Amino acid sequence: MDWLMDWLTDPSEFDPLVFVVLVALTILLTLGSIVWLVLEREEPSARRGTSDDAAAAAESSSPLARIAARSEREAARVRREMDADAGRGSDARGGARR
Repeated sequence: MDWLMDWLTDPSEFDPLVFVVLVALTILLTLGSIVWLVLEREEPSARRGTSDDAAAAAESSSPLARIAARSEREAARVRREMDADAGRGSDARGGARR
């Protein structure tokens, strides 16, 4: 335990190289993050729409768009079922609200 006390009470000299390396890494990571954010491709917007919107998205060539369209259709179905279960004016077949 004496080595720990010696190290804590008599720290080594300040090494400017360590400071320069830490600053350089900070600048590099900051610039890298900015470039990544600027160059990152936008994801398709998640819109609530009709089945026509979902069908149009499904015809897109992007697999992500097909997944999003399928997710939207599933979410709409679940919303209709939950509304019907709660008696909020929509029947289980997805009819119009009263």
